[in-house]
Amino acid sequence: MRVSTQYQFDLYTTHIHSAHERYVSAQKQVLTGKKFEIASENTGDAHFVVSASSIRSRTAQLDKNLRSAKDYLGNTEQVFSELNSLVNNAYTIAVNGANSTYDQAARDSMAKQIAEVQRRVAYLANTQGGNGQFVFGGQKSDAKPFAETPPTLTFSGDDNPINVEVRPNETMRVNLQGAGTMLTGLYATLETLKNDLSSGNLSQIGNADIAAVQGQLRAIGSVRGDVGSKLQTVTTLAAQNARRIDELSTQISDVQDIDLTEAVTKMQAAETAYTAALQVTARGNALSLMDFLT
Repeated sequence: MRVSTQYQFDLYTTHIHSAHERYVSAQKQVLTGKKFEIASENTGDAHFVVSASSIRSRTAQLDKNLRSAKDYLGNTEQVFSELNSLVNNAYTIAVNGANSTYDQAARDSMAKQIAEVQRRVAYLANTQGGNGQFVFGGQKSDAKPFAETPPTLTFSGDDNPINVEVRPNETMRVNLQGAGTMLTGLYATLETLKNDLSSGNLSQIGNADIAAVQGQLRAIGSVRGDVGSKLQTVTTLAAQNARRIDELSTQISDVQDIDLTEAVTKMQAAETAYTAALQVTARGNALSLMDFLT
């Protein structure tokens, strides 16, 4: 069969182009660390990577939301834990103040202790979170919501909810509902106790003030229980999301990322094949009829 020079040239060219494409592809994988960069290079795997990456991004956003929720709830729990200690102390003072064995000088000292509790309550009411937001200010979180103007604690925030998406299409209120009413009410209860201690009104302390302080303790306990439950939910969801993000990252890597040792070996093989194609073409093109005439 007669093989034309043109056919031979085309055959060499095809082999060179094919070897060159494999070499360039192998080089790119080594340089990028990826098996493919555009969907057309591997449609099936590319679709999986896009889908898994979208799920991972969504999960990462939920994880960010959970961190925000944990910031609000964690600060609320910390504040109400301290409030519990403060109000328990106020309760002890009230019980002692109702005892007739104490003289008025002792009750005056007790009243000063209650004033210190009030100041601490006012300070805690303006607690700020990790992003500088005022935790008990509602949606007016960029300015101090409480101002201590004895004999009252005034509230200038709002009671609008701070809702955070913690699961797909599921939100959680993370700021304290009724924070303004609760904290100003606590301050007022302490103000009444302080005044009754200062005036030596044992009957009022024993019959009303102690009960009022106990009511505040129950309210604080209720808040702590609710916040603790939410914190447990947030912690559980955060752990689940962390595992999901790790799983997706591993799956994406398995599909998209190269094994560097294997990729380098393939590149070297492709380079050898490309070099061989060039050498064969060069040798074939150099031959002519004169090479066979002696």
